Amino acid sequence: MKIKFYHQHNVRQYFKGYEESNEPEVIVTDRFTSIKSFPKTTKYIIHCSSGYDNLPSIPNNVKLFRASTANVKQVAEYVLAMCLNVLRKLNKCDVASWKRPTGTTLYNKKILIIGYGNIGTEVARLFSMFTPHIKVYDPYVESEYENVTLNNLEYDIITTHIPLNNNTKKFLNKEFFKKMPITTLFVNAAREGIVSEKAMRDWIQRGGTAVIDTFNTEPYTGDLQNMAVCTPHMGAMTKESQKAMILQPKNDFEHYTNTKNA
Repeated sequence: MKIKFYHQHNVRQYFKGYEESNEPEVIVTDRFTSIKSFPKTTKYIIHCSSGYDNLPSIPNNVKLFRASTANVKQVAEYVLAMCLNVLRKLNKCDVASWKRPTGTTLYNKKILIIGYGNIGTEVARLFSMFTPHIKVYDPYVESEYENVTLNNLEYDIITTHIPLNNNTKKFLNKEFFKKMPITTLFVNAAREGIVSEKAMRDWIQRGGTAVIDTFNTEPYTGDLQNMAVCTPHMGAMTKESQKAMILQPKNDFEHYTNTKNA
């Protein structure tokens, strides 16, 4: 089968037996490579990412395979690690000067998880080891936790895990940041596009603390990196998840085509 790669890394070792072509039936994509249009011969997309907001509109006759759950544990692990880092002020301590700032514990903190999909569910599981005070905002799913509105944002930590689409663009807007206390730790390891950057910036300037892992333009060079705790899209950056994000959609694609042709 003919294939074309639109991937920031060389992933050809995972696709031995395919023929590279500018008229491919299969294209391999990732989160960081922009594609303006698909080759007309495209029948299948192997997308090595959980989100696909960087892809153009997918024609009805093209089937998409994506790494929908390959990075779930790693992103949830990142959220927990960053919350512990900020709460305990580990990012502010210094051995040379013996600077030992007093932080606060994660135990018994009040948590709001916005978006209770695969990652939100795993985040809740991890946080439940530290606190029973977990609530969820997600109008589309049921959970074992209380599902609340966004009218009251009196929480110690608010972490968001919703996809970026037409309905969620700048979903966390000026009104959201007006309601959220500056004592809340806000974490966005989903997509920056779901947040109004201006509203978040104003909230940070009033004294709020944010952890930001995703940006509309990456690499990011703006001034938020001097205002918030920023990381360069590290949520899924483990050896295990990087490999899984290639193999999960690849294996799903090959299972589909083998079954179809059986």
